[in-house]
Amino acid sequence: MSAGGRGAPRHPKRPITERGAAVPEPRPTLVDVATGTQFPLADGVMMGRDPSCDLQLAGAGVAPFHAGVRQEEEGWAIRRLSPVAELTLDEQPFDRLLLQEGQELKIAGHTFAVTIQVDAETARVVRYVTKLTERFERDTLSIRKEKNSLARRRQAFEEEMARRKQENADEERRLRQARQEWTRLRQKLARELTQAQVRLATERAAHLSERERWQRQVEAERKLLLEERNAWESQRLEQPERLARADEARERSERTALKRSLRLEERLRRRQRRAERDRQFAEAALKEASFKHESLREFERKVHKDQEKAKVLIAGMFESARQSRDRAEVQELEAQRRMGLVERRAIIAETEREASGQLLRALASRGEVKRAELAQTAEEVQRNELTITYQKRTIDDLRKDLTVASGKNAGDVLEQARRQMEELASERRELREREDRAASRELSLREETQTLDSVAGGLEEVTLTIEHFCAESESIVEKMRDVEAHLGAQASEEAIVADLSRRLREALEDRSQALETELRRELDDRKHQLQLRGIELNRRVFDLAGRRARLLNEMTAWEERRRHSDLELRHQRLDVERHRNQLRQEHAVMLRQLEQQRTLLAEETKSCEHRLGQLARLESHMARLAAETQRQHRRALQERIEAEELRARLFEDPRGRQGVERLRKRLDCETTLAKQFAATRRNSLAIIVERLEAEWSRLAGERRTFETLGRENAHLRGRLRQYAASLRQAHEELLAGARRWRGERSEYLETIGRLRDEMEQLASTMIDPNEVAPASKQLRRAA
Repeated sequence: MSAGGRGAPRHPKRPITERGAAVPEPRPTLVDVATGTQFPLADGVMMGRDPSCDLQLAGAGVAPFHAGVRQEEEGWAIRRLSPVAELTLDEQPFDRLLLQEGQELKIAGHTFAVTIQVDAETARVVRYVTKLTERFERDTLSIRKEKNSLARRRQAFEEEMARRKQENADEERRLRQARQEWTRLRQKLARELTQAQVRLATERAAHLSERERWQRQVEAERKLLLEERNAWESQRLEQPERLARADEARERSERTALKRSLRLEERLRRRQRRAERDRQFAEAALKEASFKHESLREFERKVHKDQEKAKVLIAGMFESARQSRDRAEVQELEAQRRMGLVERRAIIAETEREASGQLLRALASRGEVKRAELAQTAEEVQRNELTITYQKRTIDDLRKDLTVASGKNAGDVLEQARRQMEELASERRELREREDRAASRELSLREETQTLDSVAGGLEEVTLTIEHFCAESESIVEKMRDVEAHLGAQASEEAIVADLSRRLREALEDRSQALETELRRELDDRKHQLQLRGIELNRRVFDLAGRRARLLNEMTAWEERRRHSDLELRHQRLDVERHRNQLRQEHAVMLRQLEQQRTLLAEETKSCEHRLGQLARLESHMARLAAETQRQHRRALQERIEAEELRARLFEDPRGRQGVERLRKRLDCETTLAKQFAATRRNSLAIIVERLEAEWSRLAGERRTFETLGRENAHLRGRLRQYAASLRQAHEELLAGARRWRGERSEYLETIGRLRDEMEQLASTMIDPNEVAPASKQLRRAA
């Protein structure tokens, strides 16, 4: 910090003593409080960091032209030259201040104390008068030269002022054009911003609606998860009781399964015994039927021999008697009738034997199927026992894991317990399905057993009918033997033979009709049962086909919905990506425009600061020049006035006094003009400073507007990130729904596979009509 040396000129208003010597007025002095350095002040002293300043100050807050000191009518005053300059008195800022003794000024971090020093008389009046007399002539010439130079300098100053005014006008015109361009750009940006805001509002409304929809879905999912969590928490709290109940249920299920397995084994043993009895009964019936068939053949041979003997006897009797041809014809017809009866009996026996053999073969094949099904049921029982044992071990392991993990993380234990409970539930479902299949197979086996029992009953009835028919045939043969014996004894009794023949014919016809009716009714009953069985099987097949069709339709609908949801999700992702790219492009364009505007504002700010600095320097230079000129002119006029006064006082010349008065009036007029010029300059400078400050405020407001737009843009980017995050979450939820749908689809496929297996098993357990058709045909043919 240094003070530029400046001479102490004599002030025009300096008082004159009675001797004629000028006594200098007191001048203020700034004393640096920190260093104690003194800086005498003079009129027009400039303070700042500019090298041309009289008092150079250093520091961050020092303006190029910080402050200036002027001598006014009230006294010495200090003024602020820069709108950003810091001038404070007792921590109170000021723009203008009259300097007084004892004040402490703070100028941009520097503290100065104001002192006013008074100098003693420096010369004597006589020496001053002598020097003034010698210099009078020289001063007159210098005044003329100064006047001419002052006129030239004033003309140059006016030209410079005109040029500066023209430059200021051009600058104002350029500023106006720039302001118009800036206004046009701002209006354009405002329109684009309005359009972008409208578009963003529309998209924001759509996004908000979409977000609300997703939020509702997420809230519903959250509620479900919360309910599931509460349920699992309650289950976790009830885990000991549930484990106890599970143990009891496991024990009950084990006892029940054991009882069921025992019952199934007992049932299997009973069925095996029943099948063995049926087989033994069928073999015994077959043996008995073959024995009866052999006995019937033997009996037929005996009957044939007896008939031959009877024929011989009758022929002998007819030959011996030969009384009537009608009697011979009657006997011949009777013999033919008997031979037809025997042949018919043989055919019926053969048919019954073939039917019995086919029925026995069918029973044997069905018995093998029964044995296979019983073996499969036994395997199912063993698998159920193994499943129960595995469930018991799983429950024991679960109890051990819960006991070991009691001090560990409850969430891991709950998750593990949940997985094990799900596995246990799935195993229970599989066990229940297996039990249902075993029950259905048991029902089908029971139905087939009933069918076989009914077939065996029908076979027994047929066997009884055959035995009864054989007994009746034997009785008839006995009667025929008796008749033949009676005929042999009483050959003459034709009436008795005719009566017996008629009765025998009627009995045989009645019995054959009854047997035919009974066989037809039995065949009709079997046919009706087979038709009912076929209808039931067809109904079950149709039900299974309907279930399969419904499952296929549901799978197709699920596939269509999944495809539709995938397409919607893909379209939404494309729309979001396109919208995001569009917003990125618009954001990049807006950022480029904002950067350009910010660059232009920075350049304009720099240019304005540079122009302000130039104007301040020019103004300070012009002020110093004008002040120096005015001081020199006033000093010259004052010296001339003093010289004229001295000459008038010395020579007592009235014209000299009049000239002194004129010079004083001229000095007063020039002083007034200088004050008016300074006031006008100050007003113009104040107006320029106000305009520049207004322009600065406007630029600062626009800068704040752009900063606000930048913050809004950042807020919109954050909202877009949130929307992208919500879209990603929705995509993950859709993927989770797709995974759940795939799981359900796999369950449907497993259900369809199980139904297909059940249909195949049902088809394998169905009675083949081809097995019963030959027997029914034989029975029908026999009937």
